[in-house]
Amino acid sequence: MEYWSFAGWALSKAFAGVDHGTAKILHKVTWWTHSFMSLGLIAYIPYSRLIHIITTPANHFMLSLKTAGYIEPIRDFENAESFGAGKLDEFTKKQIFDSEACTRCGRCQDGCPAYLSGKPFRRRR
Repeated sequence: MEYWSFAGWALSKAFAGVDHGTAKILHKVTWWTHSFMSLGLIAYIPYSRLIHIITTPANHFMLSLKTAGYIEPIRDFENAESFGAGKLDEFTKKQIFDSEACTRCGRCQDGCPAYLSGKPFRRRR
C-alpha cells in the first residue's frame, strides 16, 4: 500500500540508512516544526485574507430567505433625513458581516448596474 503514500514512501527510502538515535531526533525536530507551522497558520488566519475560510460558510448559513434583489422599503419616506447608509451605525449586523466574508473576487462588481454604467464607482476596494 506504499503507492498511496508516495511522498512518505520516498521519504522513508531517503532515510533508510539512518541509525535509530538520529531517526528519533529527526522525528522530534520535524514533528515540532510541523506543529509550530500548523498552529502559526491557524493563529494567522484572523489577521489575513484567509479569514474568508471561516466567514464565507457562516455568511452562507445566515443567507436571507427573501427573493434575490429584494429591497426593504424606506419607512416614513417623507420625513427621512438620509437614504441608505452613510455611517457605520446605519448598517445592519448582517451587512457588516457580509463585508467581512467578501473575498474581493469581483463577481459582484461584474453584475453591478452602477459599475456597468461607466460612472466612477467601484464596489471593491
